[in-house]
Amino acid sequence: MANVEKVVDYCYQTSKLKLSIQDMTKSLKITLFSIVTVITFVSLLLIKFLHGHTALYSNVYEVLVTIMPIVGGVLGILVAKAYGGLKSSFGQGITFVSLYLIVWGIGQSVWAYYNIFGNVSVPYPSLADFGYLLAIPLGLYGVVKLSSAMGAKYAIRSTAGKLTLIVIPLICLIASYYLLIVVGRGGFPDASHLNLKFFVDLAYPTGDVAIVAFALTTIVLARGFLGGRFKMPLYLILLGFVLMYIADFSLSYTSTKNTYYDGCWVDYFYTAGLATIAYGLILLDPAARKKTPVPASVVPSDNLSQQ
Repeated sequence: MANVEKVVDYCYQTSKLKLSIQDMTKSLKITLFSIVTVITFVSLLLIKFLHGHTALYSNVYEVLVTIMPIVGGVLGILVAKAYGGLKSSFGQGITFVSLYLIVWGIGQSVWAYYNIFGNVSVPYPSLADFGYLLAIPLGLYGVVKLSSAMGAKYAIRSTAGKLTLIVIPLICLIASYYLLIVVGRGGFPDASHLNLKFFVDLAYPTGDVAIVAFALTTIVLARGFLGGRFKMPLYLILLGFVLMYIADFSLSYTSTKNTYYDGCWVDYFYTAGLATIAYGLILLDPAARKKTPVPASVVPSDNLSQQ
């Protein structure tokens, strides 16, 4: 079996970023995104503690939480170029996770428009869901590619690996069904209640379960295949998707119970999840390393599975 980590590590240390914006150091990228993230969290906290100006700070938060994932996604795409972009599995994983953030941000911009200009406090379901739901398959594909690069595909070949791949998704599905259908609705609704919101409520956890299942399975199976500087960034990305699953499920649950409002505890999970994914992407950035051309033959790809 080829040592995937050594190959990716080689790219990490020797990659050359071609565009001027990509010549930013890793610390500068982290600083830029941290500023956006901190301001976003501050606006979220102001909604809670400054009740007299809730609408104002809520609008500010909706705009900032639109900008934050888009900035993180753009920085992530720049990072992906250092690993061959779409020419390698590792680059594809980073690219599609970055697109997840960008498309989610586009969906959030529609939500913000409803809030600010349409005076719709909770536009769910709405056109914003097209962006949110479209982001899910992008994130799933990205996680699958990153899981492959982390060595999970090798661990799955064992009996324990196969069982893990079955058990974790099953647990996620059972938990989602119980909390969303049994607890949230008191059981499966009759035909008169099978409206658009019901199907959207199911679409989010179903799509998220697939991502979380791959993420958790990768965390369990790939522990012995990846280490060093790549371990923490990739685990942050996977953890971010777990937080997004909790956020999406919580939104479906609280909106069903009519307890959701902008700035409530659910938004803390969204903000934390998006920020965690973006930080994971940025920490993979090799911009601070020595810049020399990356030979195409050493860029990570699916062909590296052979020894």
